[in-house]
Amino acid sequence: MRKKSVEFFMMLTNRSVLMAKYTIGSYKSVYNLLNDKYDLKLTCYLNAVNKQKWGRQLIDIQKDMSQCSGFLWFVDGKYSREEFVWEGSYYQVEGSSKHYKLPMVTPAEGQDEYFQKCMADYFVTVDDDFEILDPQFVRVLLEYMDVNDSPCISTDKTIVVRRSYDPYSNAYTEGQPRNCTWFCVYRVAERIPISMCVVDSFTSTKGDVITWKGSDSEITWDEYERVFRNEDGVRKTWDNGGWLQEKMRKGKPLVSLGDLGDYSKQYIHYAAFASNSFINTAFKTAVYRFLRQRVLLADSRIVKKVYNKARKMLFPDRERRVSNQKSSMD
Repeated sequence: MRKKSVEFFMMLTNRSVLMAKYTIGSYKSVYNLLNDKYDLKLTCYLNAVNKQKWGRQLIDIQKDMSQCSGFLWFVDGKYSREEFVWEGSYYQVEGSSKHYKLPMVTPAEGQDEYFQKCMADYFVTVDDDFEILDPQFVRVLLEYMDVNDSPCISTDKTIVVRRSYDPYSNAYTEGQPRNCTWFCVYRVAERIPISMCVVDSFTSTKGDVITWKGSDSEITWDEYERVFRNEDGVRKTWDNGGWLQEKMRKGKPLVSLGDLGDYSKQYIHYAAFASNSFINTAFKTAVYRFLRQRVLLADSRIVKKVYNKARKMLFPDRERRVSNQKSSMD
């Protein structure tokens, strides 16, 4: 019987190389558990990574993964550190709407390219700050896809329509349910030519329905901002991958790992790690990782609080400001 094939796809940035020692390394356990049943591959997209600074770390990662023959593939991103041209990220900075260049492509741009050309049975988007602690949950997700007709499944999902304030438009929006993309398995046979980027659809004051899709936008940001500032009512929005997933499901239920059992201690998503510029050395990364894992794995609520307090004292959460992003470009 032919083994089904799985391509994991990770986008690595300058800010995540230090954590990649652990996150990429954690896939050795997946390879050891599942290589006999599936053809496995991890494509690691170097998203404008500064090889002069991080080359040694990348070589060390490759050496560490050498026992997994043919599994890890580093690929150069669309832009080098110097060639970056895209100007599509907008953040609320000190009360005003601003935009600035980031030395990387968007996650959707990289995921779209590799999903659409993927030749495997399953395409799995994985975050560069997502670490596998026990590979059994990966087996559960893939085996679920083997025997069910769901087009996608993930470790986590949002099932409640979330209303939030959008400072750019001075209005509220409603984020729609989706499979979270930090570990999301897609069935390649059911892919459709729709981008994984954020989608915000709304009706203009003239009655026109406008869909804004990140760098795929047919209107400028100024036009977009001006039009939806005049919009009445609450808009529906889809976060990364949400619009694509909704179209792929075609009315099928939204399914995640939590529907199959409790596997919450088998993985950890470090989430805000990349936006905290204070975690900028191998030692700090190791300490941060240790504390986050202790919070996750501790059985005692008191122990969890102690470790969590220690983490917040040593590594206070930082806002994603331009200064932080500038440091990530080095």
